[in-house]
Amino acid sequence: MKYTTLLFDADNTLFDFDAAEASSLRKVCETLGVEMDRQTFNLYHHINKKCWSDFEKGTLPQEEIQFTRFSRFLKRLESEADPVAIGDLYLEGLAKSKTLIEGTVEMLDRLKEMKYELVVITNGLKQVQRPHFEHTGLTDYFSEIIVSDEIGVSKPHKAFFDYTFEKIKQKDKSKVLIIGDGLSSDIKGGMKYGVDTLWFNKRGIELPKGFKPTYRMDRLEEIFGVLEG
Repeated sequence: MKYTTLLFDADNTLFDFDAAEASSLRKVCETLGVEMDRQTFNLYHHINKKCWSDFEKGTLPQEEIQFTRFSRFLKRLESEADPVAIGDLYLEGLAKSKTLIEGTVEMLDRLKEMKYELVVITNGLKQVQRPHFEHTGLTDYFSEIIVSDEIGVSKPHKAFFDYTFEKIKQKDKSKVLIIGDGLSSDIKGGMKYGVDTLWFNKRGIELPKGFKPTYRMDRLEEIFGVLEG
């Protein structure tokens, strides 16, 4: 096999984060007495994306993301609700979500039978990601589950991948493949670190300039064509 170790992103690669996010935000809006319409969803999504982008750039500590995004969100809604309580409610909804990307279990079953070392590398929060894996029964597929919140550094920073390679069995970068939907965190992170990447383009968007994944796929089952190619 060309690759022996597969590094998987979690959100929107294994877990359907979009569905979990919409469900959790709907509960938040119900609590606030706010209509969960497209405008409200887009507002939160924009604020959240900016916070995570700032985190990946190193300008916003991960421990401040939760408070910052809901403080900004509630301010725009002109709500006096407690951002800490609302943030906790939101995270609780995310952690309880069991919605996976279609074909996740089937793919992992087959990869495990093929004797690949499977590892998770995620920029998620530990209070969301750990319950996610337990609730969906995915934990046992992976030799390591590496969460940025637990190690104090995130993708795409070199230190995250240094830590990852200290934990995995395979030290030869040419034998490792990163699979993820995140262009900045997964694809550019892998490119800079010298590891091949497989971009999971589940939304079917056009590849922006400046990103050069080694491979691309629109559905999880296409990974086998990459691995066997």
